[in-house]
Amino acid sequence: MPYAQRYAPYAAITARSTGDPADAVMALRDAIRAADPSQTALLGNFRYSYRNKKIDISRVSWLKKIFRTAHTKMEYDPEVWGKVEELILEEVRRSRDEGIRGSAPAQSL
Repeated sequence: MPYAQRYAPYAAITARSTGDPADAVMALRDAIRAADPSQTALLGNFRYSYRNKKIDISRVSWLKKIFRTAHTKMEYDPEVWGKVEELILEEVRRSRDEGIRGSAPAQSL
């Protein structure tokens, strides 16, 4: 099955850089494109810092705590999940409102 037709809730991207990793990240951001732009909407671009933020990751394996600390903290951050919920509800309301405005008036028989 072609990659674009296979369901995957995420994508893993691996890159190698001989220079500054920040330059590689910027190049990757420019290179990443939606498989189907007509079915894709960017809802936002948010930055969270976990350098001094306390998030309970006591349930997480030691491997993730050592090698993926910031990402793991993001997975357990209630602020992030609150933002995700807010964005989903906004889109549901917007879609519902557009559907209501776009529908023909009901006719009595």
